[in-house]
This record gives sequence, structure tokens and C-alpha cells, in this order.
Amino acid sequence: MKNNFYKIFIYSLVIIIFNSCSKEESKEQYYKKGKVDLSVDPSFYELALSLNQVFNTVYPKAIIDVQPQAEALAINNFINGNATIIMVGRNLTDEEANFIFKRTKKKYKSAQIACDGVIFITSKKNNISELSIQTLKTDIVSENSKYVFDGSYTSNYNTLKNILKFKFKEGEKINSFKDAQELIKYIDNNPSYIGITGLSTLNYSNDENLKKNLNNLKILPIKTNDGEIISPNLESFKLNKYPFTRRIYLLNAENGFGIGSSFLRFSTSQRGQLIVSKEGYQPYYLYERNINITK
Repeated sequence: MKNNFYKIFIYSLVIIIFNSCSKEESKEQYYKKGKVDLSVDPSFYELALSLNQVFNTVYPKAIIDVQPQAEALAINNFINGNATIIMVGRNLTDEEANFIFKRTKKKYKSAQIACDGVIFITSKKNNISELSIQTLKTDIVSENSKYVFDGSYTSNYNTLKNILKFKFKEGEKINSFKDAQELIKYIDNNPSYIGITGLSTLNYSNDENLKKNLNNLKILPIKTNDGEIISPNLESFKLNKYPFTRRIYLLNAENGFGIGSSFLRFSTSQRGQLIVSKEGYQPYYLYERNINITK
């Protein structure tokens, strides 16, 4: 009788341990294995690709399909449950966050991973040397505007609109091109125009002809309302002095700790932030570098 009881006890214990191990393995595999889509504003597309490339070497069975998508559309899809992970130039508003919570009864996850800035480029032949915040608001939407965006309703457009509070007249179209490459070529060939794009965009040019276009262009500094002239660079982004600095966010609405959460954690890690820096962005998380000297 005692032997039977002992056998039953041992058998039950083995089953419990086996089930526990299976659950732990399943939980572990959840963020290491599978496939998920990542919608990215075109301004940050190359950054997302670089982060994903290294992330995939760490978790080769975790597949992230990076797709460029204008920020306005990406955020709309995210809050309506049609996108799980997005990389955009702003966090959700309280209203948007509440909409997700009412729909899912869960809070989304967000992380700031980098700083960047919206910049203004023009031909070196253009006599203009700086831009004023006071005049930008009206000049961008003027009838004969010389300002051209690198895309419609992208992060670059949304950032300026949120800061300057400009409004286009009903039915009036935004002057824009399909991408930054087309914009750069146009500005080079039309010296009186001013292009609007992101500073990091200028780092991604393997096209020799495009490099020639860039050599003919200049970045315009901004004159603030206090009269201070500030150029867009990593230092002015870090100090938040440049008027059109923006934060880059990863937003994640998946259930549990899956690939999206794993990618978010990787992007904010020291390794991820080194990639951010290498790609020409100001890292959001700064890690102290320790140097040990032994005698």
C-alpha cells in the first residue's frame, strides 16, 4: 500500500515538474520565435532596419517584417487594432491611449529610443541664410509657398504642424514628394525652394548621384523668438534647444511579453543605443562607459 502511494506521489511530482518546464519553455519561446509586423514612419525606416538586423542575430527565429508607413496612418492603425508595433515620432495622446484601453482593457507599452530633428534644406545658390519661427508658420501655407515636404502626413509634417500650429486651407494640397530622395533632387534643381526632411535622412545615401545633389545643398539654422540662431545637430537635440527636435518612439500593443516587447527592450539596451548612435541619431538612453585600469 505504501509502495503504491509512493509511486503515485512520484508520478504526480514528475507530471507537475514536466508541465512547469513546458510552460516556462513556452513562455521563453514566445519572445524568441514567431513573426510580427512593424510599421515605421519613412523618416525612421533605415534605423528600424538596422535595429532589426542585429536583433535577428540575437533571436534568429523572431521575424520582424519592417514596413514603411506614414505616421498618421500607422498611429490610426495602431489605435484601431490593425497594427501591433509601430515606430513613430510621437507618443499617443491621452485620448488615443484611452481609446485603446476601452477597446482592449489593456495599456499599450511605449519607449523613447532616439532623438532627431526636422530640418530645412535649400540650394547653396539660395541667398537665404536662416529661417525665423515667426515667419515659418505663415510661409509654409502661403499661396505661393516655396516649402516642400518629403512626404504627406509623415512624422516630419506632423512635427512641424504640432509645433507651429499652421493650417492649410480646405482643399489645398501639401507640397510634397514620395520620399526624401526625390525631394533632395528637386531642391538641387530648384534653388529657390526649401525642402523639409529629417536630419538623419541625409545619412542614408549610397547613390553617388544623390551625394552630388547633397553637396549642392545647405542646412538652414533657425532663429528663435528670442533672436537666438540654432543649428540642428545632435548636441542641440540632446539639450532640446533646437525648436523642431522630436523623440522617436516604439509603441507596442501585443498581449504578454512577445517579440514586440523583446524588440522594444533590445532597442533601449546599450547595444541597441549604440546602433541608434551609429545611424546618426541622438540616443535617448546614455550609458556610462566604464574603463578599468589595472596595474
